[in-house]
Amino acid sequence: MRIAGNFFNVFPDGVTDFNVCTNNATMSLESFIQIGVSGNNVVLGTDSDGVNDEEERNIFGGVTVSSDNAVLEFYEGQTCTNLIIAGNYFGVGVDAETRFTNRITLFTGLKGTTTARIGSDLDGVEDALEANVISMNYPFDMLFPYLNSSSSNLDAFLTLNAGSRISFRGNKLMGNNLAPVSYADGKGDVFQKLTNVYRIYLVTTNLIFPTLSTNSSQARLRGICSTGRAPYTNLIIDVYYADPEGWTNGQALQLQELAYTNSSTSQTQYYGFAQGKTYIGSFVDNGPEDLDPTPGQFEFDVSRLNLPTDTLITATANYSADPPGTHNGRTETTDFAIPITLQAAPRMDCQKLGDALMISWPTNAGSFVFQSSPTLPATMWTTLSPQPAISIVDTNYTALVTNTAVQNFYRLAR
Repeated sequence: MRIAGNFFNVFPDGVTDFNVCTNNATMSLESFIQIGVSGNNVVLGTDSDGVNDEEERNIFGGVTVSSDNAVLEFYEGQTCTNLIIAGNYFGVGVDAETRFTNRITLFTGLKGTTTARIGSDLDGVEDALEANVISMNYPFDMLFPYLNSSSSNLDAFLTLNAGSRISFRGNKLMGNNLAPVSYADGKGDVFQKLTNVYRIYLVTTNLIFPTLSTNSSQARLRGICSTGRAPYTNLIIDVYYADPEGWTNGQALQLQELAYTNSSTSQTQYYGFAQGKTYIGSFVDNGPEDLDPTPGQFEFDVSRLNLPTDTLITATANYSADPPGTHNGRTETTDFAIPITLQAAPRMDCQKLGDALMISWPTNAGSFVFQSSPTLPATMWTTLSPQPAISIVDTNYTALVTNTAVQNFYRLAR
């Protein structure tokens, strides 16, 4: 089945929606699309064949109430394999900017045998067009006027059963609940779903989504995640600019599952809804840009991306049974990492003085540890002992490093 190029509850101008439940109280909506017999090989949106791909996206208007509480519904008794939902706009006009009043679950009814791709496979073909644009819980203040009592009415991003395999890559998310698995509702009764969904793909279920290190910088993105269970052992980290709207809105709801203690103030604070708004790029664990050889630990060289220090960064881990870049690769995508901001990456200047190196860097970058390696790429960096003495010259730290080896490479680490 192919469903492409439609405007659902959107007028022909593509930027004006007809919200059934707010425009006419006598009308009701069950869902925009129901597939009740067989969901195998369905393509909703672009098929990425290079012909009219941009025109194949479906535009879904806003909806706040439906009988089945979802935009899309697949009957749970059916099979649903090789489902592709790509390039569509949910709650967003055809201009990709206009946002509709929208709050509901994206889709329901996917059983444990489901295999689906929601978004791009990032195989280098039509990747940007394959991304869905998904806006929910908008406008937030209107839909959630009483924050202390709103969590019980919070819609899950989607509903699925353990065993389903969902590739969820490259999408643009704005204001949504936690995605793809909404594991917080303020009542403590849905967190276990997160473990159940990912347990057959991940070796370590206490690392169900990546943890990004606050020690990451504009030069190095560091973090940890679980390794994959065979055959899902190709580990790919997708990096995004986080959606500030979903993060702020989620914090305002103060859900118990997202509570943590601020180490500086000892006060209880709350994480928001982590999600990627803008896809930045993908990196392979133990690939050519990973400076950490330990599986499941990564230190990616991101210096070429010129990432800012004032924008939240998040990431997902993708466990694939196929090599990176495979078309429609068999991939399971985790929820998004708690976002971080990057530290500034200082410029290290070197000047050769006989058998020594004069190394300097800006004082506003902070302190570092000197490490060396006889080769690049380095199999292991060795911390210098003793550390070189550091002095301040104008606005720079300066240290003299004596080199007795035929060849040595140095770095500043922390």
